[in-house]
Amino acid sequence: DPSVDPSVDPSVDPSAKPGLQYLGFVGCRITDAGAWALASGLRFCKTLRLLDLSSCGLSDVGVATIMKALTNTNVERVYITQCGVTDETARMIAERFKVTDGYKSLKAVCLNDNEISHKSLPHLAEGMRINQANGGKLMSINLRGAGGVEEQHVVNEASDIWLGGLLMP
Repeated sequence: DPSVDPSVDPSVDPSAKPGLQYLGFVGCRITDAGAWALASGLRFCKTLRLLDLSSCGLSDVGVATIMKALTNTNVERVYITQCGVTDETARMIAERFKVTDGYKSLKAVCLNDNEISHKSLPHLAEGMRINQANGGKLMSINLRGAGGVEEQHVVNEASDIWLGGLLMP
């Protein structure tokens, strides 16, 4: 079952915006058809700020479908950890970051513990740089524990990549 964060309940915190701000499907099995249904509904979630799809078995097609749907939303953070995301999908995500009129609200993407290799890092860094140049707010792409990558890799607000002791601008 999807979970809703009670900390954003306006009855508990009057300064909180009413509406759904956190949507988590952690550990749920989401098929490609389920990803399409979720993507279709995201455009109606104007208050959604955090989407957590960790460990939900998304395929590359499912990840691509959801990331495309997030292009013009107010979502600030997306967690897609332990979903088996591959280099091919990481490069597709990087290309989506370059869309001039999209991802204006997105600040962080967490792709920890996926099947992303060091070959995708330059693509993700370039996508983030172009997003920022187009007025986007993307400041962090976390790749800790990515498959085939021994060190922690975080593309951070300086648009650098930490790669095995070397800093790649």
